[in-house]
Amino acid sequence: MKKIAVIDDDLDLLDNISYFLKAKGFDVITANDGYIGIQKVLHDKPDLVLCDIMLSEITGYSVLDTLAQIPSTTNIPFIFLSAKAESKDIRLGLQLGADDYITKPFNMNDLVMTIEKRIERFQSIISVSENEIYYAFNNTQNGIFLIKDLRITQINRKFTEITEYETNDIVNIPVTEIILQEFRAIIFEKIERVFLGAISIIDTKIKIRTKSNHIKSVLLYAFKRHIKKDEVLWCSIVEVNEGNKRESISINFTNREKEILKLVSKGLNNIEIGDKLCISRRTVDKHRETLLHKSNTKNAAELIMFSVKNGLI
Repeated sequence: MKKIAVIDDDLDLLDNISYFLKAKGFDVITANDGYIGIQKVLHDKPDLVLCDIMLSEITGYSVLDTLAQIPSTTNIPFIFLSAKAESKDIRLGLQLGADDYITKPFNMNDLVMTIEKRIERFQSIISVSENEIYYAFNNTQNGIFLIKDLRITQINRKFTEITEYETNDIVNIPVTEIILQEFRAIIFEKIERVFLGAISIIDTKIKIRTKSNHIKSVLLYAFKRHIKKDEVLWCSIVEVNEGNKRESISINFTNREKEILKLVSKGLNNIEIGDKLCISRRTVDKHRETLLHKSNTKNAAELIMFSVKNGLI
C-alpha cells in the first residue's frame, strides 16, 4: 500500500482528499500546516507528497526546500496543489524542484492518475538499466557508488572527487576498504536489514578513508535498487565540513542537545526520543525547549529548517 502525505490548511479539502485516496487504496497521512507536514514526512517517509503553496504558517515552497535538503526525503516525489494557476506560478513551482503542479479546483480521479504516474515513474527510476545509470550518476552533486555482495561495482565522478579513488582503483574492492573500522559493524547490519526488507533506507553519518589516507566525514544515504536482474545498494555520499560544523554547534548546543536534535530531525516524538536515549520525557521536553530558545525557533519543524540551513543535520 502506497503512502501519501497531504499538506493543506483547507480542512474540508484535506478531509476530502484523504477520504478519496483511502477509498482508492492509499495509506494517507495529513497535516494542516507546513511545519507539521515536514515532521510527518520525516517520520513516516511517504511515497509521495501533495502540498498546497499558500499555507498559513510557511509556504509550500519552504516545505519543498526543506525536504529537498534532507537526504532521507530529497528523492520523495513532490506535487504542488494550488489555486495559483498562472503560468508563471506553475513555472516557478517546477523550477523549484516540484515533480508536478496541480491547479485548484481539480478532479479527484485526475489527481489519483497523476499520483499513480508519479510513483510509477519514481519506481522506474529506482529500477534502471545499465545504460540509464550513466545519466543518473552524472546529474547529481552527490558521490554515488553501487554495492553488490559488499563490493563496490560502480562509482561516479563526484565519488572520485570526494575519495580520490578512480574506477580502476576501487571496483570489485570490498566497501570495507573505505569505511573506518568503527563504523563497519553498524553499516553492515543496516545493509543486511535493507536487503531483508526490514528497513527501506540507510541514512547516517560515517567516516571514510580516502586514497591518500585522509579521513573524511560524509552523510551516507542508501537504498536497494534493481539493475537488470541484479539487486544492488545505491549509495549516495555528501561530504561534511567537520571543522566548520563543530565550531558552529559547539558554541550553541551541548552533546545531549545534539543527540536530541538529530532524533527530532528524524521525526521522532518526545516519548520515542526518551526511550531511545533512556531518559524521561520531561527531560526531553526541557532539552527541546532549550534548543528552540537557542535557535530562536517556535517549534520542531522550524528547528529542523534552522538546522538544515545551518548544516547542523
